[in-house]
Amino acid sequence: MIVCLCEAMNDRAIREAIRDGSETLRELRRNTGAGSQCGSCTHDLKKMIAEWQEDRVAERLAAK
Repeated sequence: MIVCLCEAMNDRAIREAIRDGSETLRELRRNTGAGSQCGSCTHDLKKMIAEWQEDRVAERLAAK
């Protein structure tokens, strides 16, 4: 699904960028351009980053 229309970025590409180290909205914008034009996808980008961070916390807790 396309998340950022301005940069034509889909959810898979954005999740990959997040996994590769774009852990904040600022980093994601800098590294992919997503959310840097009109900003209408900003809410979705923040949500995707938060979900990834929650998954990491859950993985750490499960590993204990």
